[in-house]
Amino acid sequence: DAVPGTNPSWGVSRLQNELRDQGYQFKGPSRSPGQIFRNPQTGEEVRIMERPSSVFRNDPGQKHFNDWYYRYRSGPDQQWGSHITIPNKPGSGPK
Repeated sequence: DAVPGTNPSWGVSRLQNELRDQGYQFKGPSRSPGQIFRNPQTGEEVRIMERPSSVFRNDPGQKHFNDWYYRYRSGPDQQWGSHITIPNKPGSGPK
């Protein structure tokens, strides 16, 4: 369940910039270290999160492959999609 209009090769900084270009706005921090972006026109949301320091046996591997991952949902009444790994890029980090 990738964010429509995005590229899986983008690092976290590029993803954040592209979300803003698509009309998403920073909504606030997520419970785990990360950020929530929301598109006020469509209700879509994206949670960009850091790799957790602990691994639980039921965790999907995508949460731990790289430094960042995200989850997408198409509206406030929809379920969050699967965990999508964000590739590590030199100098990437949250903005």
